[in-house]
Amino acid sequence: MSLEEDDGMKRTLTCAVALAAGFLLSLSPAPARCETQDVEHTIRSGDNLHLIAGYYYGDPRQWKRVWKTNRKALPGPNRLASGKILRIEGSSDDSLLGSYDDFRSRVRGK
Repeated sequence: MSLEEDDGMKRTLTCAVALAAGFLLSLSPAPARCETQDVEHTIRSGDNLHLIAGYYYGDPRQWKRVWKTNRKALPGPNRLASGKILRIEGSSDDSLLGSYDDFRSRVRGK
């Protein structure tokens, strides 16, 4: 298997795990109080829009929402540069998922 195929498989697996995590989270009841606010997210190595949407919206299928808000700042939805700051509109202030680092670890199984 070539390096490019290995990277592609890793991205596919990461997206699949993020989708599964978002699906499982969508089965839990919504919190009683759900106020929203805009927040900033600094892109890290290994981030993708599915993962970011899964954390902030509880549904990785909302990646297009993140993409549309930040379209001018990103060269493409699959081309995220580490250190770039994204604006996340309407994120819930009820942090049911803990820190972003903890969420990434749980989704990736590490």
